[in-house]
Amino acid sequence: MSQSQSRWLILIEEKEVITCLVTEDGSFFISKKRDWNGSEKDDLLAALDASLGECLSDSGLGEGPKEAVFVLSPFWIDDKGVVLGTRKQILKEVCQSLSVSPLGFLIGEEVLAQRFSSFVSVYFSQNHFRVSLVESGEIVSKEEVEGGLGMEFNDLVLVLKRVRGEGVLPEKLIFWGLIDQEAKKRLVGYRWNGEGLFESDPSVEVVSWGSLFNYFVEVVSGQGAALEEVEKITSEEKGDIEKKDKDNSDGAEEPDSELDFGFVTEDVAKIPTKKESSVLKESEEEEQPSLPVLAMTEKEPETSSGEKVTVSVVGDQAFPAASEAIAKPRPKGKKRPSFKFPKPALSYGKILWLFLIPIILLAGATAAWYFSSVKVEIFVTPEKISKEIEMKMDPSATELDSVGGVVPVENVEITLEGEKSASTTGQKLIGEKTIGKVTIYNRTAETKSFLAGTFLSGPGGLKFVLDDDVQIASKTADLVSGVDRWGETITAITANDIGAEYNLAAQSLFSVADFSEDKFLAKNSEALSEGTSRQVKAVSKNDRDNLKEVLTKELSAEAKKELEKEGSGGKILEQSLRSEVIGEVYSAEVAEEKENFRLTLELKFLVSRLSENNLLLLGKKVLEKEVPEGMVLDQDSIDAESRIDSVGEKGVVIGQLSVTGKAYPLIDKEELSLKLKLKNKSEAQKIIRSYSRVYRDQIVFQPSFFRFINFLPPKAENIIIEIKEK
Repeated sequence: MSQSQSRWLILIEEKEVITCLVTEDGSFFISKKRDWNGSEKDDLLAALDASLGECLSDSGLGEGPKEAVFVLSPFWIDDKGVVLGTRKQILKEVCQSLSVSPLGFLIGEEVLAQRFSSFVSVYFSQNHFRVSLVESGEIVSKEEVEGGLGMEFNDLVLVLKRVRGEGVLPEKLIFWGLIDQEAKKRLVGYRWNGEGLFESDPSVEVVSWGSLFNYFVEVVSGQGAALEEVEKITSEEKGDIEKKDKDNSDGAEEPDSELDFGFVTEDVAKIPTKKESSVLKESEEEEQPSLPVLAMTEKEPETSSGEKVTVSVVGDQAFPAASEAIAKPRPKGKKRPSFKFPKPALSYGKILWLFLIPIILLAGATAAWYFSSVKVEIFVTPEKISKEIEMKMDPSATELDSVGGVVPVENVEITLEGEKSASTTGQKLIGEKTIGKVTIYNRTAETKSFLAGTFLSGPGGLKFVLDDDVQIASKTADLVSGVDRWGETITAITANDIGAEYNLAAQSLFSVADFSEDKFLAKNSEALSEGTSRQVKAVSKNDRDNLKEVLTKELSAEAKKELEKEGSGGKILEQSLRSEVIGEVYSAEVAEEKENFRLTLELKFLVSRLSENNLLLLGKKVLEKEVPEGMVLDQDSIDAESRIDSVGEKGVVIGQLSVTGKAYPLIDKEELSLKLKLKNKSEAQKIIRSYSRVYRDQIVFQPSFFRFINFLPPKAENIIIEIKEK
C-alpha cells in the first residue's frame, strides 16, 4: 500500500474529537481525546490539528495521508442518510483547511452492528451520553442526554425505557466512548435486569477505543471488496435516472451539490438493479451480512472506443464495476459446435494406463497434502495494562503477599575495617595551681580538726583546699594581758584550679569551710605563688564524632562496591544499607592534649537484596486482576519497576511498584486448529478474524506447492498457530 493509500479516521462527536492514522502496513495510531465547543469551526480545527499531529508523531511519518473517513454522531445524519446541511458545511471547511479529500462517513453504532447485530449502544462523553437501539444492524431509535460520566444509573435507566418503547431490549449492552476503569467496573457490575428492561440478564461489554478503531479499520478496508460486487446499471435504469435528474434540474435554482463534499444520499453499492450478476446471486445464496459501506459518488468515463463504462469512485480512486467481467452474449444464428468421440487408435489396456497414471499421481499428491503442514500467523493488537501500588520489602517476610504489597527480601552482610587520622580542633586550658601556707586560727573554747580537702575561701571567692588533715587547739586565757590567746596551726594549701589569679599577697584572710570568721579564720604570712595557665590544643568529643562519621561514609562507599558483586541473585537496595559498630578504638581520649589523633573502626554492613523473580511475580499477580474479560496476560511482557521512599525499622523498605504488561485475546490454539482443518483460505481467514483485536493474518503452506490446493490440511496437529504482535 502506498502512502496515498493511508487513511485518516476522524471521529467527531458533539464536543470531542479523536483521530486515527491507518498506515500502509495496516497499523493504526490513535490520538488522545480533544475537546471542542460543538459549534465553531476554528475550535474544531484546533482540536483536529493537535490530534493529527499526535498521530503523526507516534507513527514517525513525515507527512499525513490526503484522504479521510469521518466517523460521525447519528444526530449529524438525517433520516435519508445525508449529513445535515450545517454540519456538512463544517466538514467541508475542515477538509479544505486540512487539505484532505473526504472518502465518506461511518456511524459508530452501525459499525458495531457488524459485530453484534442487535444490541443497545451507550456512548459516553465528558458532558453527555447517547443511547441507541440497534436491531438487525439498523438504528431503530436513539436519544442523547446531558450528563456524561457524571450521570446516575437512574438517568440511564429512564433513557433505556424511553428508547425501548413497548418492546423488549436486546440482551446485549455495548458501552463505548470515554470510560475509565472505575466507570467500567460500575457498568459491568450493575444488575441491569433488575429494572425489568430485559427478558433475562443482558450480556455487558465495554469496547475500548483500540477495539473500536480496529472495527472502523476493518470496515474501511472492506470497501474494495464491496465495490467489486457492484453490478453495472442497465441502459434502461440509466435512462430513468438521467430523465429524473433532468426533471429535477429544470426550474428552480440547483441546491448545493452533495458531491462538493463527497457524500451522496445513497451508496452506489446499495443501488438496486433489474438484472443481477452471477456474483451478486452467489452472495445472496450465502446471505453474508452487508458492511456499512462508505458513501460514494459515481462517474461515467469513456473508454478509448467511445463506450461509457460505469465505475465506482471513492475519493480519487476508481474501481470498474463487476459487470465488466461478464462475458458478452453469443451472436444469434451461431450454432454450438458438436463433438464426436473417434474410435480409439490405442488398445484398451494402454487407454487404461493413460487413466491410471493421472489417478495415481492425484492420489500421491492427495496423500502428500494429507500429511502437509500449515503455519498460521495471527497478528493481534495487545491492550496495555499498568498499575501502581505501595510495596513493602521486608527482610522478615517469608512469602509474597499481593494484597498487602509485601515482598520478601534477603539480608546481605559484609564486615569492613578502616583507619583514619584527623587534626585536633578542640582547645584546653592548662597550667599550674598556686601553693603556699596559711595559719588557721581557732577562736572557740574547743579543739577543732579539719580533714584534707576542706575548702578555704580567699579574697574574690577564690577557692583553696587543705593538703593535709589538721587539728587546732582551743583558745586560752592570757592572765598577763587579760586577752584570750587563739589556738593556731600552720598548714599547706593548694588552689582549687589553675591560674595566676590564685597568687595572693601576704596577709590575705581566708574563711574556713562554712564557719564564720568569729570561730575560725586563716591568714597567709607569705605570698602564695606558682599559679599559671595557658590554652593548648586538645581532643574534643566533636573531633571524635566527626572522624567517626567520615570514616563510616568511606567504609559505606566501599561496602556498596563490594555488595554490588553480591547482587547477581537480585537487586541490591542501596537505600536500605545500615551499619553496626563491632570495634572502635581512638588514639587519644577527650580533652587529651594532642595535635592530631587516629581512629580504628570495624563495621558490619547489612543491605536488602530484592529478587527480580519476586518483583515480577508480584507484578503478575497485580496485573492479573486488571486483565479484561476474554483476554490473557502475556507474562513475558511484564515490566516491573520499584521506587524506594523510605527505610523503616529492621530494614523494612517502603516504596512504590509500577508494573506494566500486555494482554492478548484469549485464543485456544488447539481449538482453533480444529476449526481450521479442511477449510479453504477464505473461510479460514473469516474464522481467524472473528477473534477480537486481530488485524492481520498470514497462512503459509509447507511445502509451498500446496498453496495451489487452497485447502488447509485435514489433520489439526499439522496446523501450527502462532500469535504475533504487530
